Amino acid sequence: MKKENEILIKVCGLNEFENIKAIVNLQPDFMGFIFYEKSKRFFSEEPEKIKFIRNLSKVNKVGVFVNADFKEILKKVKELNLQFVQLHGEETPEFCKQLQKEVKVIKVFRIDDKFDFKITEPYLEVCDYFLFDCFTEVYGGSGQKFNWKQLEEFPYSKKYFLSGGVKPEDATAIKKLNLPGLFAIDVNSGFEIAPGLKNIVTLKYFMQKMNM
Repeated sequence: MKKENEILIKVCGLNEFENIKAIVNLQPDFMGFIFYEKSKRFFSEEPEKIKFIRNLSKVNKVGVFVNADFKEILKKVKELNLQFVQLHGEETPEFCKQLQKEVKVIKVFRIDDKFDFKITEPYLEVCDYFLFDCFTEVYGGSGQKFNWKQLEEFPYSKKYFLSGGVKPEDATAIKKLNLPGLFAIDVNSGFEIAPGLKNIVTLKYFMQKMNM
């Protein structure tokens, strides 16, 4: 159960089996697996790894997709017993609405200096959460930040994940943000030894700092 003012943690872009098991022991709130073939963190589907993830029950499992086919998304949801899907592409509100009948939906919006939050309005009722990331020419895992102060202009009550270039040393600054809608922090490339392989020491440090 989320405590008042608690910010949850999502560790995304996981792939290496032993690393996944070690991260489970840290007890993050969400773990993310990327099903976008152009990603350096594309999830490789070994049977033993799939079985382990499917049977995980103490963490919310998120499948990350970019303009994927509806049936393909549902196939992964079933295979890995995912609780959430995270949509990084140009998915329409109608697509999200249909998908939300099957699984919880996180819709990603990529922020630049000219971003207009009104773009998110058609998605308010058809997604469970938003995720705000830095705009880049590629999808996800760029290690770049956007200006987090822009989120002070978000006019809706929808809860959201903050992503994009989060590093271990950012915990103090994140806790000082005055953002009522901030639900969770999404961490990825800033905690990596190599793509898809997370540094357990820095993850543990960050999670402890966030909980202090």
